[in-house]
Amino acid sequence: MPKFFQEQHQMLILGKVTPEQLIEQKLFRHFHSKFTPNHDVLQKILPDESIEITVIVGTWCTDCHHHVGKFIALMEAKSKLLWKVNYIAVDRKKQDPDGLAAAYEFTKVPTFIIKKEGREVGRIEEKPMVSLEVDLFSIIKRA
Repeated sequence: MPKFFQEQHQMLILGKVTPEQLIEQKLFRHFHSKFTPNHDVLQKILPDESIEITVIVGTWCTDCHHHVGKFIALMEAKSKLLWKVNYIAVDRKKQDPDGLAAAYEFTKVPTFIIKKEGREVGRIEEKPMVSLEVDLFSIIKRA
């Protein structure tokens, strides 16, 4: 259950969150609604229920608004992937009230941690090297 905190002029969400709760936030919604995924790359990504992605996000972070908003749109566009996706929202110290994010070693947000069959196979930290679609496809292909 996420916890909501007011920080200066911004509402922070901390803990386990849903994509819907993130998209309710104006800046996530902006990037989510403006994103058109690369369908040529998406067609190459096959459904695989052994894939799990943990997204560590800061609702205060501009890179998170940009890339996590797009990631949510990407997951909606490719809804039949069968991937399990978890979102953990952290504060500026990279912590959450329930200590969920502490299970992962990370220094940047957003961090997308990709696992296959329970084993970490790659990460996207802060921003993709090429694009979310290309980076995800590359990580999963070599797994």
